[in-house]
Amino acid sequence: GGLHDALPPGLPTDRVRVEWWIDSPRVIGRMEHGLAPPHQQIGLHEMVVLTKTTTLSTGVRGLIECEQHATADHVLAEIPENLADLQARDHEAAIQWRLRNRGVIEQLFQLGYQGVGLIHEGGRSFFLLKKGTRKSELSAAGER
Repeated sequence: GGLHDALPPGLPTDRVRVEWWIDSPRVIGRMEHGLAPPHQQIGLHEMVVLTKTTTLSTGVRGLIECEQHATADHVLAEIPENLADLQARDHEAAIQWRLRNRGVIEQLFQLGYQGVGLIHEGGRSFFLLKKGTRKSELSAAGER
């Protein structure tokens, strides 16, 4: 459905079910023992970014291409850093972000990827997905 709030109208919404297992070994390892999640051992430079973006003439970052055929263990899908600002500055770009990212993320879920984190780096934001099951992600305690 569309948004019905103070933001400009006409942007379709997405809904996902999120489970936050705060008593899982992964979360306990991170919070109580300072263990890094396993994906931090890889490094951003080695992860596959499935979305290609550029700065548009309006000054906002625009999504121009999406790769939907992922095979890497860890993949990144760029998401807008600030959706409200994006909508205010370039409504059409906001719609393109929503629709194109929707397709990529739905495809990744169908391929067996799990959303495992959000990364903010260099003024850009990314949704981190990892190939695996919910059970394998919940039992991953992390690494030093």
